[in-house]
Order: sequence, then structure tokens, then C-alpha cells
Amino acid sequence: MQLQPRTIATPATDVEFLASRHITTKAVTLDADTVEADENGDKILRAGTVLGKITASGLHGPYGGRSNEVQQFDLGQASAGTFTISFDGETTAAIAYNATAAAVRAALEALSNIDPGDVTVTGGPLPGTAVVIAFGGRHAGKDVPEITINAAGLTDPTVTIATTTAGGSAASDGRETADCILLNTINIRYGNAAAAAVTHGVVYEVRLTGLDAAAKTQLARIEFR
Repeated sequence: MQLQPRTIATPATDVEFLASRHITTKAVTLDADTVEADENGDKILRAGTVLGKITASGLHGPYGGRSNEVQQFDLGQASAGTFTISFDGETTAAIAYNATAAAVRAALEALSNIDPGDVTVTGGPLPGTAVVIAFGGRHAGKDVPEITINAAGLTDPTVTIATTTAGGSAASDGRETADCILLNTINIRYGNAAAAAVTHGVVYEVRLTGLDAAAKTQLARIEFR
């Protein structure tokens, strides 16, 4: 008899959190101070919340997450010429004043410290519309240096550069590292509370809160479906 591969169906919309019966859990204590109260004073952590472990206390709270840095720039009313972009000690070849997002991406990916897939570039074309650079790949979840622009080759430029999303972790107490996933919804309105958390098995990714690429790597013993 030929065995058929086992599949897990997509959970129904009224199911809050589902996992394989083969999950492994551990007991954790949730830190009430890491959860913001709602308008009723409740501090509710939903099933499927990714948790991190606070280094100093050993208590658990919501995973801090790591954001990818996003920067943008524009050239004002530049009307001719070329410019270059420098990133972390590397400088691009000359880029036209009216470059598209694709042209800016190609120039950045030619740098030794930016591989294809390390940046996503949108917006443009210059100079009328700002170009937005979202970092990923080897720079995912990192606080990267802000780009600089050499506008000496431009006519009438007004260069503006901004970091619209800072890269790195939102937490710095240990919760920047994902440790486990809360199994059941719990209200910790009245203080720290014991709970069960998934450390191994198969879980539905669509039912998780706070999961990002870094957390998926850190939770290597959990399979996401």
C-alpha cells in the first residue's frame, strides 16, 4: 500500500490557534509589565503570541521583533547631472538625476556590501518623487548606517535623506530573541501568570502574532504551516 503524505488543513476562521498534536510545550511565567492594558484594564495575550525571555528575570513577554530599516531620499528640483550614493564605506557609480527605482537598485547592488535581494527600491523616478530603500537580506533586522549622497554633479539639487523606519530590535531586555509561542489566550491583568508555551511541533503561521523572519529562524524546532 502506498502511503499518502499527511496534510494539515487551513484552520477555520473561528479557531483562534491550532497546532499539531505532536507539539511540545513548556511552562513559562508571563511578565504583566510587558503587556499594555486595554480600555477595560485587561492585559490580554492571545494564543499564538510569539514570546521572548527577559534576561534579568527569566520571565516571558511578547517578542520584541526586529524591523528592517527603511530610508528614503529625494533630490529636490535637480534638473541635470549625476550623483552617487555611499553606504557603509562603499560608493556607487554615477547615477542619473532622473533615475528610476530600478536604476538606483542596480547601482546599490553593484556595491560589495549589498547583494541582490539585500535592498528593495521603490518610488521614483527622480527628481520628482522620493526613492525608498528597504533593507533586507544580510541587512534584515539591523540598524544599518544611513546613506549619504554626493550631489556635486547635479544642477540645482536639494538633497533630503531620512530614515523612516529604524532597523533593529524594538526590545533590548532579551525579548528581541524569540523563545516560544503562547499556547492559550490569557489575561494577566492582575500580575504575572503561569502559562504553557509551544517549543516544538507544527503550528499555523497565520495564527501567530509577532512572527518575523528572524523569529522563524530562532524558533527552529517549530515548523510553520
